[in-house]
Amino acid sequence: MNPKRMRGIEISCPERQFLELHLLGKWGLRRIAREMGRDHSVLSREAGRNCGGGRRYRAEEARRLAERRRPAPRTGSRIDRNSELAAWVEGRLRAGWSPEKIAGRTASKLAPKELRGVTVGHETVYRWLYRRGGRYGGLPSCPWTGRRRRRARKPRRPGCPQVRGRTPLALRPADGLPGHLETDSTAWHGRKGLLSAQVDRALLVCRLRWCPDRTAEETPHALRRTAETLPHRFVRSVAFDNGSEGSRHGVLGEEYGIPTYFCLPRKSLGYLTPNEALHQYLSSGALVA
Repeated sequence: MNPKRMRGIEISCPERQFLELHLLGKWGLRRIAREMGRDHSVLSREAGRNCGGGRRYRAEEARRLAERRRPAPRTGSRIDRNSELAAWVEGRLRAGWSPEKIAGRTASKLAPKELRGVTVGHETVYRWLYRRGGRYGGLPSCPWTGRRRRRARKPRRPGCPQVRGRTPLALRPADGLPGHLETDSTAWHGRKGLLSAQVDRALLVCRLRWCPDRTAEETPHALRRTAETLPHRFVRSVAFDNGSEGSRHGVLGEEYGIPTYFCLPRKSLGYLTPNEALHQYLSSGALVA
């Protein structure tokens, strides 16, 4: 076995017996290490540490000495093992501090004198607050969130796998002619529908279409009305972001022969998007009909 792959792996009892047997046979440590697939420095430390009171290496005695030196496993949280740290963390939590602020204060020069050199991470404070000794006495409701239970963070969604047949935006012709549209959708909290916007940056024209439902079927309907109300073959291409409203983009190519393009995953169109521009002029409480 390659010695590099054996790094960090503790010597087993059969390996100790193999070492004891071949040391009695007057083998060198380098030769034994090659046979075992170990580095010779590992066997040198093993023989030097675990020889016991005598000079002869014994496998059973080496195992007993190694287990005696092994530290006992830690139980509980670091905050539970340190009463001064637990009292200080509890006081800061009752004062409204967040676990991130508590962790930052322990690692800074402003830490209390009795806690100098003792650091604690914010994740340790969270676990102690919701799972360990900190969950008693009403401490979970002391932070500004006021949550009695910790919410699990949802993983980040992948880059819109529901959109198929995407063409990168970098492949769109940069001829500067009008007809290259960009589309985006704007939704309001508490309203069922959404507003679909199509922008032509060459002509500085924006067309708005109200969609009664927030489904992927509504965006092709809005784009159909835009293409049919404009002159024939005026629309040269349509650019989308990576939202789910562009999953039916193939309808434009099948019915009107209009190519569609998409920006990179988790990237915007590279400048002020139609959605961002609309939010500058329409507030969240605006009445859109």
